[in-house]
Amino acid sequence: INAGISGTTVQSYLHFVPLVFQDAQPSLIVIALGTNPGTTADLAPGYAALLAKLAPIAPLLAVGVTPQHQVEQKNAIIERAAQAAGVKFFQPRVSA
Repeated sequence: INAGISGTTVQSYLHFVPLVFQDAQPSLIVIALGTNPGTTADLAPGYAALLAKLAPIAPLLAVGVTPQHQVEQKNAIIERAAQAAGVKFFQPRVSA
């Protein structure tokens, strides 16, 4: 399933989870969110809530964001949320 929705923020994606995964039985869910506009203050609670909502569905892999405004802060938030939820974190190494 490619459940990417252009322009979606972590907060708004929470509403799509039941629709996207209602009949699916994925073996892994890769989460690559956090690049669309929004503040880092919105990212922390939203990412933690998203991981909690997805965790019962399948194993998770959280992917950090690529170079952009506040990349270090965003990746730190994503990594902390992943660690707290027992989810593996992958940080892409891409040149700016």
